[in-house]
Amino acid sequence: MSTDSGATWTQSNSGPPNTSIMALPLDPRHPQTLYAGDNLNGLFQSTDGGTTWNARNSGLPDPLPSVYRVVVDPTNTAVLYLAIGTTGIFKSDNAAGAWQKLPVTSSSCDFRALAIAGRLGGSQRLAAGARVRPAASPSAVTYQAGRPA
Repeated sequence: MSTDSGATWTQSNSGPPNTSIMALPLDPRHPQTLYAGDNLNGLFQSTDGGTTWNARNSGLPDPLPSVYRVVVDPTNTAVLYLAIGTTGIFKSDNAAGAWQKLPVTSSSCDFRALAIAGRLGGSQRLAAGARVRPAASPSAVTYQAGRPA
């Protein structure tokens, strides 16, 4: 962990157990709040700068899938999105307290990338990158207010 913009680093072993972290965003309005998406245990949240972590998986499938990307809405940091491979895209309106799956029009998508793509009208736009199975060609889907745009 670094507290001086990366000039020096110290090892911290207080993170999620037995895992590979796939995504590690922080809340832009609350810099002590971090989220860790991993390959075995779903999503974890820290509200004390990474000293302690709590699982935040309510509403996610069991067994827990790999969380490839976590996106925090910069205009409302209680809203988060997850890219969970072939399981789909999930949204939380309460700072990862509970998750709801967003509708996806293709069952052959392997979602690996997400980005907030600004607003269109009054709706937030979410861009999702996916690998379409069985071919490995990339694809992109844009969601507007939880619906394909």
